[in-house]
Amino acid sequence: MVTYQTDSRGKRSTRKFFRYALRRRPCMGMIVISSIIIPILLFLCIFFFFWIRSSYLHNEIFRRDKARLKAQRDGISFHHCSYVETGTFNQSFCHLYCGSAAEAWRIHSLQQDKYVDSSCLDKYEHVSCHAGNHCLPTPESLVGCRGTNWAISENEDDGLDSISPFVQAVTDDVIRSATNSVVLANQLIAKCPQCTARSDYFKFKEGGACFRKIATIEEGWPALWQYCTNLQRGKRDVNCELVINAGNNH
Repeated sequence: MVTYQTDSRGKRSTRKFFRYALRRRPCMGMIVISSIIIPILLFLCIFFFFWIRSSYLHNEIFRRDKARLKAQRDGISFHHCSYVETGTFNQSFCHLYCGSAAEAWRIHSLQQDKYVDSSCLDKYEHVSCHAGNHCLPTPESLVGCRGTNWAISENEDDGLDSISPFVQAVTDDVIRSATNSVVLANQLIAKCPQCTARSDYFKFKEGGACFRKIATIEEGWPALWQYCTNLQRGKRDVNCELVINAGNNH
């Protein structure tokens, strides 16, 4: 009799719990279930998204590599060629230029003491001198260095060597605009080339200005200041002879 009453009480308690959970508080049950299922579904969606994306990228890389190998299948390989041991890179362009033009280079020459296949060629290797530097704009004119004003240069002073070898390459405004930037020294300071006169004064037409040829005896840097200009204009009171051309009737 006691056992029967205990079983009846247990069944009643179970019924009360399910009646509370499923009839009286159905929203609470749905919230509990949703809080478990939704994170699982989100995790599965994220997992499959990255898995599919990784598979696509892997297949795309494989497809590109296969197409590249197919395109180079009939190309010439230089693995059968013998080259002389190369030295250091030529860095002459590094202090002359900025940006993509500033490259160090070296040449891999073929070994001539061995059989040279007709498909073998000398190899040219180049690398960038700098990375991440800021190139300043090219100045409109080169001032401060005599005989280096791009085209025909007018200089009222005949002297070519009475000037400081170093000048400021850009204006103060350009320097201020490059604040907090990594700039090469050859973008701020220029070394003037040493120039010398290679001819007497002459003129191209009657009544025209007098010029003389200028030659570079020591190069400057960067590239815009590397060489002297070809001609230099003389003073107005300079006497000079007329150049006679082959087609001139004078």
